Amino acid sequence: MLTRLAGTIEQLDLAAEHLAHGDPNNARFALMLSDNIVELTLHQHAKEKRKQLKANSWTKKAYEHEKALEKALGRWFDEKVRFVTLIGKLHTEVGESIRIAHQFRNDVYHVGLQHEAVLPVLDAFYFELTRRLCADYEIRSWGYSPGQSIPERAKKYITADKFFTNFIEEYRAACVALTAKSGHDDKRFSETLAGHLDEVIATQDRYIGYIATNARRRATRDEVVVSSQSWRLAFSEEGRVFARNNGFPGGHIVEWLEQNYPFKFKSDPIGTWRKRSERLRRETDPHKALKMYRTFMDDTAEFRECIEESTSAVDQYVETQIERMREERALARERNKST
Repeated sequence: MLTRLAGTIEQLDLAAEHLAHGDPNNARFALMLSDNIVELTLHQHAKEKRKQLKANSWTKKAYEHEKALEKALGRWFDEKVRFVTLIGKLHTEVGESIRIAHQFRNDVYHVGLQHEAVLPVLDAFYFELTRRLCADYEIRSWGYSPGQSIPERAKKYITADKFFTNFIEEYRAACVALTAKSGHDDKRFSETLAGHLDEVIATQDRYIGYIATNARRRATRDEVVVSSQSWRLAFSEEGRVFARNNGFPGGHIVEWLEQNYPFKFKSDPIGTWRKRSERLRRETDPHKALKMYRTFMDDTAEFRECIEESTSAVDQYVETQIERMREERALARERNKST
């Protein structure tokens, strides 16, 4: 136990050091460290509950959260959060924020730079949640072995005398001392998240306008919204299944889907999105702000991909038209020379 808790302080201190740089690359490292600490701590809660139940097995009383405990002892992060919330070691809103932050940690691997603009403030918040989780950890007992040592970083907070006499008090004090290193600020957090939404929305606004005025067939912005979704859907298994099950008569499937499929976005969403960004900017609760941001990014992800694909297609069309005009001008110059 002593080694694990001292290692927790070491990782918290290292995460704080990366956070202090304030840039996305260091925030990535801090995010991974915070997430690792959280997962280990949540798993330890589950292990201790299993140990406690075994010690009291003589009572033969069934444990009401047995299934949740078994899942928490497995591999899945969300199940660990769920169990620790069930037994009252996490407030529901904190558990939800931890679950969302863990998703961002996975995104670092899978979607690259998508959230780079918000990584520093996101991890400052996650670090603060991590620190609180560690500070609130109930230490029922601990032991040490003669000659046992602790990590060098942990020695900044723990005096480590021969018998680790004040270890628990120093562990708690270390968690408190690390508060000042998080750098989290509720107002800046909401403003930064909203600022990134503004950038995302402005980009989509520009793309929709570009498609409407430069595509092979001119269209309204509402038509662009629907057609961009229908083109992707037409070449997917989902689109083929929908057409087969809903009486597609044959012909141009894209146009048929535009008329018959219940698209998530049926008109230009930019105005509504801007209102969502403003609500996020005014939000003072960081847990609600984080959920609002993540919900927006998840709700609009597929649609934004559709618009980006349509933009690329229009780019290719425009390039083709420009090249054709160059060729025609070159031919015209050659004809003029020959005459």
